[in-house]
Amino acid sequence: MAREASSYVHAMGSIPYHDITSTPIHKEGNPGRPIISGNGCPTEIISHIVDYHLKDLVRLIPSYVQDNMDFLRKIHNINAVGPLPPDTILCTMDVSALYTNTPHGEDEQTTCRQVTLISVASRYRELIISRTIRSMTLVRRYITQPCIKNFSYGFYGPYAWVSRNCRGWFRICYIPGATRLITCSSRNYMEASICNVARPIKSVTVKYHLSRYPCVLNYSYRVIGTRLQVYNRCRATFAVGY
Repeated sequence: MAREASSYVHAMGSIPYHDITSTPIHKEGNPGRPIISGNGCPTEIISHIVDYHLKDLVRLIPSYVQDNMDFLRKIHNINAVGPLPPDTILCTMDVSALYTNTPHGEDEQTTCRQVTLISVASRYRELIISRTIRSMTLVRRYITQPCIKNFSYGFYGPYAWVSRNCRGWFRICYIPGATRLITCSSRNYMEASICNVARPIKSVTVKYHLSRYPCVLNYSYRVIGTRLQVYNRCRATFAVGY
């Protein structure tokens, strides 16, 4: 990569990804639709470059539809040429699932349940699931103020927690396994350091920050098979599930 391009994609003052939940009110039960918000994240500038180079090419695809009005214009133009044959079939299609990157085998072991967790008077409350939690999604909020992941709700190991008056209905997914606490820090708070767990790591969350620098997944720590690597001055106690 050229030096100019490298300096352009390097994000200064970036923030970590965070989860938000979109609730389709027209669906039964109002299920929460998890969305990863990448605004201001380290890879946001890279997405701008990809969009810049691909957007004109995508429009050349014969099946490209920009939006609903573009679809109606296409139908109008077809009818302007002449009526459609009687056996013409018009249909709309949608995906049944968007989680195509779930590793095979692991998804079969995953169990999900929905629980209500309430923080009263800003108190910290914890619920033990007795399994290794892999995800925790806010489905419905029972209070006007926002519930923010890793600030007023989150999980580590087999524990799900809420605090700061967060009150909501959560979808918690977990897998069989065990959890242990590991303290890991980058050498001299600068160089990368590796902590070996000796078993394939299935989940990892930060339980205690031990430095003033943030520990963010894939920014200052990451999982490599059976090892946990920390860098960028990260120092923390992690709940590691395996």
